[in-house]
Amino acid sequence: MWYNEDLGIEDTLRISIFINGDLIIEEKIGGEIIHSWNRVGVLAGNNSYVAFDNVIVKSADYEGPTVTHPEDMYYEEGTEGHFINWSIYDEYPGVYNITQNDVLVKTGDWKNDENVTINLDNLPIGRHKFVIRAYDRYGNLGGDNIYVTVYEPTPTETTDKTEFQPIILISVITIVLIQKTFKSIKNRKKRGK
Repeated sequence: MWYNEDLGIEDTLRISIFINGDLIIEEKIGGEIIHSWNRVGVLAGNNSYVAFDNVIVKSADYEGPTVTHPEDMYYEEGTEGHFINWSIYDEYPGVYNITQNDVLVKTGDWKNDENVTINLDNLPIGRHKFVIRAYDRYGNLGGDNIYVTVYEPTPTETTDKTEFQPIILISVITIVLIQKTFKSIKNRKKRGK
């Protein structure tokens, strides 16, 4: 068995095993063990000499999960259907947590074939920072942050009913003139009789 006592937690050692010039296994080792292989090699020479070597190869995981990076978001207050969807990948899935403006809002386990989703509806007006931290089962970290900006609704143009309306004034004057005209015609007919 080959062993390096000088390996510290930050150190790694790459082991490569070749058979007939072909690379069979190449791994970095050090720190926490996650893989262990027992390999036996047999070497035979022309004079019937045989040599055996037993090598236990161990490796550790130092890479954090890969987390997708959706675009920052902007939406109008009061609208619905806003979500952040993250995909996380790692050979050894673990747990995640999501914070909104440094306050924990969601946590759970994640799997490589499932999105981690958070609903953004009903956020108040302003800029919000969402951070996801994903840990694999060996404590390696991957993450992402998204800024979500919620803005005030755009005012719509409405007609103010207390505002002076020229069309109403013209209509009222026309009605009054028509009534006076009919009254005047009626009074003439009465006098002419």
